[in-house]
Amino acid sequence: MSIVKEHLKIQAPVSTVWEVLLDPSLIPQWAAPFGEGIWIEADWKKGGLVAWKDKSGKIIASGIVMAIDRNRLVEIGFFDEPQAHPNSTLGSYREQYLLDSTENKTLLSISAGPVPSESLKEFTATWKKALEIIKTISEKR
Repeated sequence: MSIVKEHLKIQAPVSTVWEVLLDPSLIPQWAAPFGEGIWIEADWKKGGLVAWKDKSGKIIASGIVMAIDRNRLVEIGFFDEPQAHPNSTLGSYREQYLLDSTENKTLLSISAGPVPSESLKEFTATWKKALEIIKTISEKR
């Protein structure tokens, strides 16, 4: 098992990148590399539920916000089963979004996993596409 780790410098204030990451109307744009029509329902607070859904509304991944620090950090722990009850034990898969600001620039770092080692290349390529979209949206705002 491996962890995807990627980062990207974005020519936009950290508050703008934060908005792009968490705004439900923008997430489908940057999540498109993971699947057409993907969207999210989330309660962006510690302990809040997060549900990734396909275009038909079916939950394809769900989890809990484990940590959130405005304009700095979001960490989500995911259940092994997409339809898991909110009181279920979390699986080992985590996603962490870390933002670091210098002047009007933001370094966005993600880590996601663990993923099967044989899937690391594919997951990494998908995350790179998503980060490029986040960058494009953020720099146009």
